[in-house]
Amino acid sequence: MESSKKRLNLKNWALRPKLITAFIIVLLVPSLLIGGISYVVAKNVLENQILNTAKGEVSQVNQKINSIIQPKMDELDYFTKTINDSLPL
Repeated sequence: MESSKKRLNLKNWALRPKLITAFIIVLLVPSLLIGGISYVVAKNVLENQILNTAKGEVSQVNQKINSIIQPKMDELDYFTKTINDSLPL
């Protein structure tokens, strides 16, 4: 138990391990923060771009379907009206 206390006591460390530990903390913590923030921002940007692209494609498909179906609906309405007008009451 005393040996673990000796290892954790920074006052007894030599200068080199103290400097290495300090440099690791000073360099690693900001790097991890920058990397994490960059990841989250990039993820959000990509999600937004994918959603916007998908919405645009759905809108284009919807317009194409409507351009194909609407004339058929108009013809169906015309034939229905013609048949209803020609039937005796």
